[in-house]
Amino acid sequence: MLDGLLRLPHEFIVTQSFGFVDRQAALGSMRETKRKLIAGEEGATSIEKEMDHAIDDLASGRSSFGEHHLSVTVIAKTPSELDRAVSESHSSFVNLGIVTTREDIALEPSFWAQLPGNFSYIARRSLISNRNFASFASLHNFPVGKKSANHWGP
Repeated sequence: MLDGLLRLPHEFIVTQSFGFVDRQAALGSMRETKRKLIAGEEGATSIEKEMDHAIDDLASGRSSFGEHHLSVTVIAKTPSELDRAVSESHSSFVNLGIVTTREDIALEPSFWAQLPGNFSYIARRSLISNRNFASFASLHNFPVGKKSANHWGP
């Protein structure tokens, strides 16, 4: 899902964390979300059916859920380059239908949340399935490097 970021012409750091949540707590949260969806009466029956399947998968042990956190720290030399790079990064998420937030209020906790084991600093987290997390954490990359005048090959 994050391949669009890898095509951007600027430097950045992507940080993700996923912490498993107790099954009963996750079921309670999902049922509450479903109740709010139904109360909204927006006619989202397909989403309700997907929620039913997710609740069933979780209750039967076919799936697990956890709290997910993803942050992108964009690196640039000037404020105008930074604004452009942040905008391009934001657009790559919008193309996936993912809502992002440019952090300003919880900027410092967001920085510390990038370091391993700092779950308590995470300002924004979402409950997602282990399958959803696998889509974020694809464990592949594009080849990187610079061509030199003395490179081998064609």
